[in-house]
Amino acid sequence: MRKQLLDTRARTLNLPVRSLTTQRVILPLQQRWGAPCKPTVEVGRRVRIGDLVAASEPGSDVELRVHASVAGVVVALNGAVVIDGDGSQEETRIPCPDQLMPHSIRAAVKEAGIVGLGGGGFPTYAKLSLTPGLAIDSVILNGCESEPHLTCDYRALIEQPEEVVDGLGLIRSAVDAEHGYIVAGSDRRDAIRRIASFIGADNGNRAMAVEHDGVLGYEYTLIHAVLDRQVPYGKLPRDVGVIVQNVQTAIAVSQAVRLGKPLTSRVITVAGDAITRPGNYRVPVGTPVETILDRCGWQPHCTGAVIMGGPMMGLAVDDLQTPIRKGTSGVLALTHDQVRRREQAPCIRCGSCVDACPIGLVPVDIARLSAASASQLQPLCADYCIECGECEYACPSGLPLIGRIRQAKNTVSRAT
Repeated sequence: MRKQLLDTRARTLNLPVRSLTTQRVILPLQQRWGAPCKPTVEVGRRVRIGDLVAASEPGSDVELRVHASVAGVVVALNGAVVIDGDGSQEETRIPCPDQLMPHSIRAAVKEAGIVGLGGGGFPTYAKLSLTPGLAIDSVILNGCESEPHLTCDYRALIEQPEEVVDGLGLIRSAVDAEHGYIVAGSDRRDAIRRIASFIGADNGNRAMAVEHDGVLGYEYTLIHAVLDRQVPYGKLPRDVGVIVQNVQTAIAVSQAVRLGKPLTSRVITVAGDAITRPGNYRVPVGTPVETILDRCGWQPHCTGAVIMGGPMMGLAVDDLQTPIRKGTSGVLALTHDQVRRREQAPCIRCGSCVDACPIGLVPVDIARLSAASASQLQPLCADYCIECGECEYACPSGLPLIGRIRQAKNTVSRAT
């Protein structure tokens, strides 16, 4: 059954990336991590693509940069920097490093506003900034798309292999890693063969396809599959000598360091049976979801749900003026048939959710205690859930496990 879900990627797998333009972008000041950024522009200011429009205060725990993704005029500052484009492609760039030293690579990545483009959205410079005494020996570029419908990372491997490989080299230099791996699932061997042709001999890089069933894109699973290392509970990949980055993040690093390009656009997949022109599109960050849908032949009358991201881990969108963020990998318009839920029934204690969980949790117990106290939830490791949706999909009783587990995670998070 899950194979049928993954087969939904066939609609966009072989469609080359096309550009999608917009007249207006909405760039939120509150990013996924850190305190809200502060605008560096005023209403009425004309900006170019790449101009800095918001940034966190220097010295913040996590420093963020937001850049204009269209050229035009700032028309509002209301929790977001809203820019009306004028059709110009005028752009500005950040300085390229004179020497490719670890600190200068990190500085360029930070100035370019690069974050993890696989969905996590964590600032890349912070991921590359190591505490003293911590050694990294391996960098893994994640080209595994475990979500149904999504094929944007596959297109990045096929269409931008040189920048993927170059970005890997720069990331390795930033953390002084001896080995580099570019990894995709076994169903993407053509992409791996293409990448391998751009990897020189004896440089420590390797492209590999990995057999998998389930969420190989989760970095802890990926580390185990590639290096046979287990990341202990409560620890990070860096604690076992590994840094994991998305393949589109590597491209952004290459473009920032080599060309001085801030992160202002990304490739997303637009799909679902309520879309008549599905595909992979390069879209300015901050483009409203409604604009994307309209440009791709959206059929509102048969839409059961609009989702940002993939159907397993993405979030349903009620306000279609919601803008895509740097970590948004897809926009899906699913029909009523595609989102029809099974009728709920009592849990039969079959263990399907436990078998499906890629990290060994007991989802039904966490969901059952979702309204309990943090002290009751912590022994169940509720905060460790990656919200992949595998348990809910596997549940024969149709229980809304993910919603309840998110509630439990929020309880634990507030208590820590």
